Parts: sequence; C-alpha cells; structure tokens
Amino acid sequence: MTRTFTPLARCTGRIDYLKTDRPADQALWGYETFSITRGDDGLRVLQAHTELENEEGHVTRDLIQSAHGDSHPHDAAVRLMVNRRYAGHGWYRFTDTQAECLSWVEALNDGAGGKFHETRPIARPLRGFGTHAVQADAWLVARYPFAEGPGVRRFENNLLYSTHHLGADGPAFATTTSSLSYIGEETITVKAGTFDCHHIAFGDMSNGHPAYSLWVTRDPDHIFVRGVVGGYLASAFELVEFTRHS
Repeated sequence: MTRTFTPLARCTGRIDYLKTDRPADQALWGYETFSITRGDDGLRVLQAHTELENEEGHVTRDLIQSAHGDSHPHDAAVRLMVNRRYAGHGWYRFTDTQAECLSWVEALNDGAGGKFHETRPIARPLRGFGTHAVQADAWLVARYPFAEGPGVRRFENNLLYSTHHLGADGPAFATTTSSLSYIGEETITVKAGTFDCHHIAFGDMSNGHPAYSLWVTRDPDHIFVRGVVGGYLASAFELVEFTRHS
C-alpha cells in the first residue's frame, strides 16, 4: 500500500516596514517574511527573515522559534547580521522552570564578544520570548486574556534576546517590564486582505521603546496584520501578502 504524503498545514506572509514621516515612494525601510506551521504535538513553529535599514545601519535577523498553545516558549534560534556582516547567533530552550541560552557574539564596534552560556529560572506560562520579528510580537500579545474584554495587564521580567529596539545586538538574555492594553475587537483591511483582529497596545516599556499598537488575528495562529509605532521610529508595519497552504 502506498502511503500518501500529507504536509503540515502552513501559512506564509510578508510584512512591510514603512516610515510614516516620509513620502510614500520613500517609506519602505524594511520587510519581514514568515511561515507558521503546527505539529501534532500542538507546537506552533515560526520561521522569519527580517531585513531593515535606518540611520543606525543595516540589520538582518533570521529566526526559528516554537511555542505551546498557552504561548509558553519551547525553543528558539536567532542569527544576526549587522551592516551585512555576521554578528552572532544564539540557541534557546525553555522548560516549565528554566530558560537556557547558548550563544556566540562577534566583537563589533569594540564591544564584548565571545561564547556565552546562561540559565534563568522561569515559571510557566511565560508571556513569550521576544525575538524582535513583528510576527513574534503578535505571539507575545496572545497571552492577554481576551475573553475578559478590554483592560490592562502588566508583565514583569519579560525575556527577549536583546533590548536594542532593532534587535541589533546579542543574542543573549535580556529582560523588560511592560504592559498590554486591550482595546477590543476590530475588523481591518490591509493590502493582504480583510481580517478580524484584536487591537492591543504595548505600554510602559522599561527599555524606552516608543508607544506601539498592533492588530493581530483572532484565530489561534495570531497573525500580525498591522502595527503602528510612534516616537523616533515613526513607522507602520503592514501585512502585504498572506496565504494559507492546506
């Protein structure tokens, strides 16, 4: 009997990074492509490639990360290029009680480099693990109890690989404190289509990141649809391509 190959269900997309303080024909300053699959064990797996460039230079991030249904992270791998040159890579693993990082960081701009190994105690479920991809940001907000309606939740000791606003250093372990303000359900239309979303905003971020609002789909994949950040970043992030592959 011949067994038929059955691929995992998968979705793919592209998000454009657009400056809101420039003419439309000069607005693009980066992009992100991503795919999401889900295994029979319930793990969601995100692969994302990001390239961006501003006054600080050119940054490329390649990552793969997975999370359980409650958004608790399982594992991750991050690779960085800064100004089109290799800058470092890191491997991460999470249990119910411990987060582990093993990384190599190149010595750039007279900064410290070398091999790093660190573990930190954690409690499940974490809000998530920050990897600076905006699709990964959508996974971070998934821990909000949306069924309780609009409100505010504060999250302490959020783990991420870097507190740099562009994710341009590390990778290692870093922590922030922030809040999530749930505004409500909205249906929005972007270049990739029309989506039923949760509208939510990051606030009180301890690393000084400007105010950041985003819209993510209400389905279990929590697809990033649109984001707006103010301050010196002055940007919109918009889903411009999206496909579900059966």
